[in-house]
Amino acid sequence: MNNNYLRIITVEEVSAVIACQKKNKSACLNGIYMESFMLAGDKLNVHLSVLFAFCIRHCYLSSAFMDSVILPQVKNECGDLTDVDNYYEKKILIIKISL
Repeated sequence: MNNNYLRIITVEEVSAVIACQKKNKSACLNGIYMESFMLAGDKLNVHLSVLFAFCIRHCYLSSAFMDSVILPQVKNECGDLTDVDNYYEKKILIIKISL
């Protein structure tokens, strides 16, 4: 069996990734701000690590979880707008959560 399917996503890894995110950004398309994840605490991080571990173990992501929008953003508006390197790529995941 391939060991990638046995990969465990730890709570510490989830916490570290969330802590690295930038604050004071607008909400995602689902209306959730990044600060919500940052301030939610360890209980949410435990649930997220279990969710990611299940997704990896079962090799499955729902179509709603995989929906994303790519928004190109100009780095230098005075620069060449036809140059691909003059754009940042932002990918926004649209995660539909039902409670």
